[in-house]
Amino acid sequence: GDEFGVIMPDIKNADDALQLASRLVRAVGTPFRLGAQELQQAACVGLTLYPQDGR
Repeated sequence: GDEFGVIMPDIKNADDALQLASRLVRAVGTPFRLGAQELQQAACVGLTLYPQDGR
C-alpha cells in the first residue's frame, strides 16, 4: 500500500497526536462515490513524538 508522513510541529503531547490521527483515519475511511460505486478506504497509523521517541 501507499505510505505517507505528516509532520505537525504544533503537536505537544501524545493526546494531541492521537486526536489528530483519529481524525485522519476517519477522514480516509469516509465512503465516497466513484461513478455508480460507493467505495471506502482504510488506514493504519503509527505515531512517534520528538524528542520523546528520538535517539
